[in-house]
Amino acid sequence: MEGTLVDMSRSGVIQVRLTGREKHYWLKQDSWKQVLNRGDSTALKWINWPPLLSALEQIWLRLQDEKLLSLEPLLQAPELCQYMTKVRPFLERAGFDRELSDDRQYLGESYLPVFIDDVRKLLA
Repeated sequence: MEGTLVDMSRSGVIQVRLTGREKHYWLKQDSWKQVLNRGDSTALKWINWPPLLSALEQIWLRLQDEKLLSLEPLLQAPELCQYMTKVRPFLERAGFDRELSDDRQYLGESYLPVFIDDVRKLLA
């Protein structure tokens, strides 16, 4: 535990003060706002992590499917589009606040770059 606190102190996320033989650690509010938020927002945003991580895991497992990888891009795109439709409820339950693309606007292979962009948004 102390090793973790020392590392966090070195990173500047927490502060440490020595009082005799004791070390007192506390959080630097401004640093934690940057760590927990994406941007300059002062309000903390709650993320329900289990549904978000479940959605990411489902996408990851689907991308590891050999059958999907062996398909032509024209056949991969609708498969991935259907899969994103399947995981959207998980993202909504998680409180994911970034807007993903409207899958219905893209046909055929044109969906593949959109899918990649949406996954980047999920990971950013």
